[in-house]
Amino acid sequence: MNMARAISYVQEIRWLERNLGSPLPAPVFDYGASGGYFLDALVSEGGVPAASAFGDDLSPGAIEQLIKKGYRKTLSALEPKSMRLVTLRGVLEHVLDFRGVVESLTDLVADDGFFFITATPDASSTVANLYRDRWVQHHYPSHFQHFTSALVDQLLAERGFVLVDHVDLYRDSVYRKDEDDLAWLRAVHGVNEGSAHAYWGSMMTRLYRREPSWAGVGQ
Repeated sequence: MNMARAISYVQEIRWLERNLGSPLPAPVFDYGASGGYFLDALVSEGGVPAASAFGDDLSPGAIEQLIKKGYRKTLSALEPKSMRLVTLRGVLEHVLDFRGVVESLTDLVADDGFFFITATPDASSTVANLYRDRWVQHHYPSHFQHFTSALVDQLLAERGFVLVDHVDLYRDSVYRKDEDDLAWLRAVHGVNEGSAHAYWGSMMTRLYRREPSWAGVGQ
């Protein structure tokens, strides 16, 4: 597993604990879970019982790892409103049918539950607006979609969720480098460099709560 990503997992979990308490609410479902590494961190760092940690992925190799760790549950195997926390880490930008995924995942969240999205590029950030076609997060063909934080808020509001909190984790991010500011200033002055560096606001981290009183179409 990527060590920088592992450090980011802990950073995100500590922020979740400030909003949700410790241990984190369970059961948890992580979609696009890869080999279950974020689930591992939720168990070891967030106090989630291993028996209450679930996830799925489309990659055969990832599925094999999830099965070995005892995490694997398909969406169809889960009951509606059975999860107290659903997480989507660095996934939404990779999905073609993002509305369908959001609908399926929000259906899993209990009335007292939460939906957490993180490590998704924010197309409303200053780096996205400055670099435009040179923005590293275009990353085609891996990133099919771009989202602004306002659009994600809208997608979740349509499913009966309200924003609890959001944070820019760049300040303490392992990806932050001393030369980021210089790269940014050079780009502002028109020097064609620096489009790949981390910076303020480039990634969104947002936590939503289901409103129990919400009754959507078809619910």
